[in-house]
Amino acid sequence: MNMNDTTLCEIIKNIPGSINVLKSYDINVYTNLRKTLNELLVVEDVIKYSDMIDKLNDLSRDNKELLKFCDIPHQELIKHIITNFHIKHRDQLNQAIELAKRVEITHYEHPKCPIGLSDFLEAIANELYSHMEKEEQILFPMISQGIYPDGPIFVMEQEHDDHIQALSSLMVLVNHLELHEDACQSWKKLYLLLEQFESDILTHIALENNILFKH
Repeated sequence: MNMNDTTLCEIIKNIPGSINVLKSYDINVYTNLRKTLNELLVVEDVIKYSDMIDKLNDLSRDNKELLKFCDIPHQELIKHIITNFHIKHRDQLNQAIELAKRVEITHYEHPKCPIGLSDFLEAIANELYSHMEKEEQILFPMISQGIYPDGPIFVMEQEHDDHIQALSSLMVLVNHLELHEDACQSWKKLYLLLEQFESDILTHIALENNILFKH
């Protein structure tokens, strides 16, 4: 992967952990999903952010989250995905929706309150639950039998892009998870949960796109 000519969307959905590297260098990922690093960084920045690009290249070549699953049977990877991502996402979103409702009710007058967050999370949950059910009921059983149907896999990969676009809108709504000094414990817990959800779903997408869907 030529990192400089790769869009931020492709980087974060194919390299687990890359979102944290980009954020640590104050790269606004979600407002620049379709831009490449060459398009995003001016000439001076290419030099300034050379360490960041080196870290991304290192992650791309030696990504433990992907490499440890390269040689295991896909049936085992499917079990791992269901247990560590599908079940976990359902729990994360259910908790986040309840916390968001609490924050919206308690702090509705605060200018930083993410009004509408619970409804938006419910919409994300509906889309993601439908996606995961299609995988669990249709695609995963086929892959377990050694069948890799191009059409359904293409649809799932397209829906992965939709999930990333939903993440983009979510991060705008929650001000990129920036907490204000008056945030209560529920608000802090909510944003920590959303940060973990972001990391988990990107790792989930990368595992499926780069390992499970390949044969």
